[in-house]
Amino acid sequence: MLPNALRVTGYYTIMAELAIEVANLQQNIQPVHDPEVAAEIARFKGAAVKTITSADSEAENYSAPETALLLTNLNDAYSHLKAALLRAGTRGDLTPRQMVHHLEQSSHIRKIGEEAEKGARYLINFTSRTADDAPSGTETAAAPA
Repeated sequence: MLPNALRVTGYYTIMAELAIEVANLQQNIQPVHDPEVAAEIARFKGAAVKTITSADSEAENYSAPETALLLTNLNDAYSHLKAALLRAGTRGDLTPRQMVHHLEQSSHIRKIGEEAEKGARYLINFTSRTADDAPSGTETAAAPA
């Protein structure tokens, strides 16, 4: 059980580290004026929010298959955003620095989504195993305050 607990901890640690990177990159990101890129950014960020929100394994409506599907949608949105950023960069609509900052930030956000999905999936598996392995009567015992 310890390896699974460490694995889950690792996923959530990576998410926290990447969130700090995303915040740091946000300070240097300039607004995008290209409508295609702006639309892809909005689509991507919406997919990220849906994926990360659905990866709450403690939520009553948590569904591992649904979260996996949302992660697939996030990866598709990332691919479209990346292509739009590269096109805008080659046309000169974005400076190379702007393009790189957006690519880095979106890559980190996508990775947060991936880690959230894996973390939730392994956490639900870990907690169900822990409950199954608990001595009879302890799974309903209240934790000390």
